[in-house]
Amino acid sequence: MNSVVSAYLEFAEMQARRRIPMYMSDWIETLDGFLKLSKHEILTHVGKISAKTVELKAKEEYKKYKALKIEEISKVEKDYIKALEDMEMKLLGNEDKK
Repeated sequence: MNSVVSAYLEFAEMQARRRIPMYMSDWIETLDGFLKLSKHEILTHVGKISAKTVELKAKEEYKKYKALKIEEISKVEKDYIKALEDMEMKLLGNEDKK
């Protein structure tokens, strides 16, 4: 499904570069075409899962994701820690020379 999304976004970018106006009905038609072309099933009914159930599931999954992300250190934080360590080494090196 990821490749279908990428292809769809590439198409959207191409339309924007060519300055071709697209309306919501155009996007719906185009997405249906992409899904048919990629042999994906197109949902033609409202489905079996309620919006409330989906919302609760999404919030639950996001909490799990957020908990994992909090434990990870970002590149900026890693660079900051390295800069602090480098400064510490320079300062300690200067102390030894005195």
